[in-house]
Amino acid sequence: MDWRFETSQCCSKTAQFRIEIMTSAYGSMGRNEEINLVDLGERLMHDGYKAIGIEYSPESDQIFPMRCHHSSEYSIDYFRPKIDLIPGYNLLNQIIQDGQSWPFSTEFTDTFQFINYFLSHSAFVIRHIENSSQNPAFLGMFYIKPNFPGRSSHICNGGFITVPEYRGLGIGTLMSQYFLKFAKRLEYHGVLFNLVYESNWISIQLWESMKFQCIGTIPNAGHLKCIGHDRNGNNQCVLLENGVCVQNARMYYYDLLQNPNDK
Repeated sequence: MDWRFETSQCCSKTAQFRIEIMTSAYGSMGRNEEINLVDLGERLMHDGYKAIGIEYSPESDQIFPMRCHHSSEYSIDYFRPKIDLIPGYNLLNQIIQDGQSWPFSTEFTDTFQFINYFLSHSAFVIRHIENSSQNPAFLGMFYIKPNFPGRSSHICNGGFITVPEYRGLGIGTLMSQYFLKFAKRLEYHGVLFNLVYESNWISIQLWESMKFQCIGTIPNAGHLKCIGHDRNGNNQCVLLENGVCVQNARMYYYDLLQNPNDK
């Protein structure tokens, strides 16, 4: 596997890369042997600076990781493929294996699939400030990208994963706050989450607390691994064979032009 770590400029190759792999909110699952981590890293870096409202220059190179406004413990950083690729790939596969919150039924078989899906546009991570230089491992990651192509590409989608051992510490809330701020600065007009399974009550509580509007329910949208009960101990799904249950999914929308939560 040749990652070709030579120095190169973020230019037309990157633009072509974006167009080729963006087919939907779930991206292309095809292999791309020509992906260059330097080009990819530069694109993610420039998107990161655009998201905070600063044009990248050599003088601004030390802004990231940037201390989070809402927390004294954490910093936000753009996804850095050289150090974050393998942890990010493994984390997404862990969530897919859990079978509770993401629609994929099989794990990604290589990092090219992860890049094509999670890193096709803009991606960010939350790091612990004390470890951001010595140990840059992240606590959570999220992406921002168009939900649809072409004439509807101003509506974005996001995907959020908190490292399991750091759940319950407000990492997801922190990522969602920066997601809205960054999405507007990246010139999206609205956010649409296509599939929020009704068993994922933590996400439902979060989006509703942030004034997302539930615009519909998709019946029987997910065949998930069954946990047997909801947070109140009630039966929460229709059981199928092999420990699979059927779940409805909600669709949540947020109007970035009307809501002021990008401050």
